[in-house]
Amino acid sequence: MNSGQVCLCLKHLYIHESIYEQFCDALVEQASRVKVDNSFGEGVTHGPIQNSMQCERVKGFFAEIEKQGQKVAVGGKN
Repeated sequence: MNSGQVCLCLKHLYIHESIYEQFCDALVEQASRVKVDNSFGEGVTHGPIQNSMQCERVKGFFAEIEKQGQKVAVGGKN
């Protein structure tokens, strides 16, 4: 099914204010461990975006973040 490829990417998370800071710290720590590459090299956890339509969509997410004056905690620039 789906050739072993399933997208589980979330666009929004709703986090209760009482755990917001703790959650953000843990999420940044986890995201910092992600290694994206187009090979099966050591430590690679995710493959690249594999089509131009999806790549443009992701670029749009980052453009919207910038437009709103928010900051990206991990990555965001290639």
